[in-house]
Amino acid sequence: MTESSNPSRSESRIIQTLSCNTCKTRKRKCNKQRPKCSLCSSKNLTCEYPDSTSSPRQRHARSQSHVPSYPSPITTSTTTPEQLVSRTNVSLPLNSIFLPSPQDVVPEPVPLHAPLVATNFPAVLYLDSKLAQQFQIEIPQPTTFVSPEISRLLGPRSRWETIAANFFKDTHLWMPIVSKKRFYEHLAGVSCDNQLRSDYALIILCMNLMLWVPGASDPRSSAYLAAKHLYLDLELHGVVSIQVLQANVLLTTFEYGHAIFPSAKISLEACVAYGKLLAINWEAERVKKPFDWVDVEEQNRLWWSIVLLDRVLSIGYTRRPFLTAEALGDVNLPSDDHAWDQGIKPFMPQKKVGDPLSLPDQGIGRFALAAETVRILGQVHSHITAETFGDRLHSEEALLLDSTLRALENIVESEGAQHNSSVMNQATMCSISISMLHEAHASRNTEMSPYFKDNHRVHEANVILAEARKHMTDLPRVKPVHACIKETSPFISLPLYHYARANLRLYQEGGSQETWDRWVANKQTLRDFDARWKAAGELLNLHPKMVGSLRELGAYLRILEAREMSSTQD
Repeated sequence: MTESSNPSRSESRIIQTLSCNTCKTRKRKCNKQRPKCSLCSSKNLTCEYPDSTSSPRQRHARSQSHVPSYPSPITTSTTTPEQLVSRTNVSLPLNSIFLPSPQDVVPEPVPLHAPLVATNFPAVLYLDSKLAQQFQIEIPQPTTFVSPEISRLLGPRSRWETIAANFFKDTHLWMPIVSKKRFYEHLAGVSCDNQLRSDYALIILCMNLMLWVPGASDPRSSAYLAAKHLYLDLELHGVVSIQVLQANVLLTTFEYGHAIFPSAKISLEACVAYGKLLAINWEAERVKKPFDWVDVEEQNRLWWSIVLLDRVLSIGYTRRPFLTAEALGDVNLPSDDHAWDQGIKPFMPQKKVGDPLSLPDQGIGRFALAAETVRILGQVHSHITAETFGDRLHSEEALLLDSTLRALENIVESEGAQHNSSVMNQATMCSISISMLHEAHASRNTEMSPYFKDNHRVHEANVILAEARKHMTDLPRVKPVHACIKETSPFISLPLYHYARANLRLYQEGGSQETWDRWVANKQTLRDFDARWKAAGELLNLHPKMVGSLRELGAYLRILEAREMSSTQD
């Protein structure tokens, strides 16, 4: 009998020539020993050889059958909310999604092998931008809706509107980057709950995050993870829109406020790159500008917010250069906040960077004042890190910056008094720059040190803080600390931290009980605001003995305690 006429012997030789599944998957050479090859024996792995009765295509299909299939938040799925929550091992009441806490539900993480719908993003924009411009190829408008499972997690329209109303009443006062007019116009056009566009669903998730008061909870909550997963999924699907960038700015602010690093820094870098892709940065050459003033203003405000975060995140990490360019004289400041919310272009011409600001000034709003302080904050940052620190010209620049900041601070106070509105967060931005400038010169032995020691902002801040720590304050326009916690921005920690550092330095130099009491009051105030912005990031590389006692404190408190401990050990 010939070899070909003996099927069993032929199949046996075929089996002997095939590598085991493990070696084939790892692309390793297999010695085909039975029952285990040498690689599987040495690694204690399962060694299985292909079935002789199946074809190569069947064997490949069987090898892939163990790969689970996960629903994407944008693709159609019949998964129920109960099944979704059970898969995440999170026991949460489905009737309390979003309100009042964002720790409600977390969507299914999307693995790398999850099925993705085809993206319609034109790759030519990156591969050959000149050709794209020649054929007028633009970024397509988002058309993807959230899947039924995400729609069920978001809840009905009434829940979206509740979250949005609270956001515009709270966070919008100090981070007004989402057009109220455009947002509600889109919601009005949604015919049914499952027709909400995916990028607007992400904004609602991030709005809810910004309203969260953590208390003792971990800020890396299920709602935070839900927003991060949905943002990544939109990126994988090629969804590009202003709304996605707005959501990521809110995410970055949330991460900074709770000291979630390095995520905050990475998210900021993504915001900068995303903004340049949309050509909303100041130096971009826009092929097609928005037709409506509301949209132009929204894009300008959005880029200002990215610059704000860029400057703030550079304060504690001075080695990092700015990711965004400085605003030049032809850049518009944000317009009047009330007019923008109403969608009505102001009659008065829009202020530009460098325009003189009068007192009182009818043509400038609260966010414009914040933008102006951010611009000067960048100059202060460059000033205190300059290699020429202490030179005569450098000292003259310090006096000029100081007088500019004090004048701007007066305008901020006038804006609040004139419109009977809270300017606490705009004043906070001024205080950040002033405290940095004063402490940089007062703590060094330079020509300007005596001036800034005598006029240090910390002396005035100590008086205000002592009054604010009372249940009822006697000073005008000074609110008690407990009344400020909910409405404050995450940037409040910066001036408080710098004042605490200054008081610690003064105590180390003089050692008076009064200075020590002020240092303790600074720490207690930081602890109070820690209930709003947790700042629960990782510790610096501290001595192991310090870690145990500082574990429950927020990031700035832990750093202050570490400074105190290190000073006593010197």
